[in-house]
Amino acid sequence: MLILTAVIAMLTTGSRPLLGVVPLFPAGEYDVPALTAGAGEAFRSSGRFEVVDLSGEPGFSGEAGTLAYRLREMAAARGVDFFMVLDVTSSDGGVAPSLPTDSLPPAFRTMVDLSARFYTSDAALIGTLRETLWAEGFPASLQSTALRGVESLVARSLLEIFPMELTFTVSDGPVYELPVGSDDGAVRGMVFSLVARSDGVPRSRSEYEYLRSRGIVQITGVGPGLSRGRLITGRLVEGSTVTAVETSSPANIFLQYSMVPVKIVSGDGLSGDDALERRVMNQVELGGRTSRWGLSFGGALTSGALPRMSTLGVRGSVGVRIPVSSPSLALRLEAGAEAGFLIQDTRADSVSASANAAAFTASADAGIEWLFSRHLGVQGTLSAAVSSGTDRWTVQDWRGYNRKALPGKLHYAEVKPGVFSGRIGLFYMVF
Repeated sequence: MLILTAVIAMLTTGSRPLLGVVPLFPAGEYDVPALTAGAGEAFRSSGRFEVVDLSGEPGFSGEAGTLAYRLREMAAARGVDFFMVLDVTSSDGGVAPSLPTDSLPPAFRTMVDLSARFYTSDAALIGTLRETLWAEGFPASLQSTALRGVESLVARSLLEIFPMELTFTVSDGPVYELPVGSDDGAVRGMVFSLVARSDGVPRSRSEYEYLRSRGIVQITGVGPGLSRGRLITGRLVEGSTVTAVETSSPANIFLQYSMVPVKIVSGDGLSGDDALERRVMNQVELGGRTSRWGLSFGGALTSGALPRMSTLGVRGSVGVRIPVSSPSLALRLEAGAEAGFLIQDTRADSVSASANAAAFTASADAGIEWLFSRHLGVQGTLSAAVSSGTDRWTVQDWRGYNRKALPGKLHYAEVKPGVFSGRIGLFYMVF
């Protein structure tokens, strides 16, 4: 907490902390200056740090045994506040698997292991991060893979080691002014976890009420010194003082039921209930999606059933999440695509017991979310979709060959989902 307070104090006073990148790996397989420069540029572009070039310092890439002494020496000489000590190693991962008929030369796989340790100016360790990536190529491109790993380590460190922290007094919501801006490294879309702050034992009922403040706020607008944040979930009591700490973006996991009208072309020779032209498919969906305001994306696994037929599918979607009455009500507008696999029983002993087909669907969805507690909510969606349908089914005959199924062997010669469908279910917000 003292480290976070020091970082925020320097940010809010306009003097950004100085950070130096110290490599602990020798030149050889990797371009050491390029990797250290890549880490420095990633820190500098965040707006939270000024990066110090330590390449001119004697012993700046010295042995681990003398590391603490060197860090203190460089901190005293250059005024460095924090250090990122970077180590990169690689090991042979063998030959990447390839197809038996592949005529290309083998691609070699190499495991690139990166670690970053973060120290204060007095060489006190404040955190460690690690990334493992695989490089493949002819030969494997270790430098580009290591550079991706360094950028990932920097991004993680800004959230896990150096999260932004601030304190403000709650005004009338659900949009609040936050005392941090672009000059301090704040960017639109950042998410903060809020908790009430108390300077001592509450002395009145209103002070006890202030301690109920907690929730999640997302920055929706950024100025040089101030930002606007909208409440995603929780409850803030006007007049209370809260501490906000940067956190990862919230997401929700949902389980829902959907009713999908389908148009049926029955197999030859069927009549009565077996020859109905329209049915309703019952479908269960399990998925997840992001829960920030603005751009949203997600996906779901689907499973449906008709008499003598079952379906499995996977759907992906992208769209926007719009606050209707923050934080309880939200509107979602999404577009998505789904790939489905259908299996139905056959009517003849001369072919396999099941016939298979695939279908592809594009959809546009409009949904509403109601968050009735901090984490749990209900959602409903109306969907308009266009499907390829399934008029080509594959079976396996008694000789083991796959072929197109004849309508006389099937219960459903064609299954085509209707244009409109509805879903309803529960979701749980994770943050």
